[in-house]
Amino acid sequence: MDFDVLITGGEAVDGTGSPRRHADVGIKDGRIAAIDRIEGAHADHVIDARGLVVAPGFIDVHVHSELARLGGIDQFAGVLDGVTCELMSPDGFSWAPLTPDRLREVKDYLQVFYGDPEVGWDWTSVAGYLSMFEGRIPNHLVPQAPHLAIKVAAMGPPQIRWPR
Repeated sequence: MDFDVLITGGEAVDGTGSPRRHADVGIKDGRIAAIDRIEGAHADHVIDARGLVVAPGFIDVHVHSELARLGGIDQFAGVLDGVTCELMSPDGFSWAPLTPDRLREVKDYLQVFYGDPEVGWDWTSVAGYLSMFEGRIPNHLVPQAPHLAIKVAAMGPPQIRWPR
């Protein structure tokens, strides 16, 4: 059997709750094709995982790093920790759908947390926002319904009243 990637000699943890076991993992066309003792298999790239645990990617359900995934020093932070899927828009926050004026207001309001990454800032729809990520990120992002962006679109940005 031929694979693109073959991970050999590791202890596989499959995420089902079953005990870890010594197994090889064969990957073909970006998908796991076999998990077993794979004798005599060939691969373009072989990874020796002896003494290591091989696990499926982790899902991070609460990140505010979608813009960081587009570039910069934090682009690979999640992936380096084994995160292969992140849920976008936690806490109801998202950068879409917003009108251009509202997008600028929210960007300026949250600059203290997100900095000022150069990502275009020219989308007006969820589809336009999500299209920025296609082919540019190292993992999977799953959008959630952003209740804050929906509220801002309907009612305007929150008014901050500082105590006197």
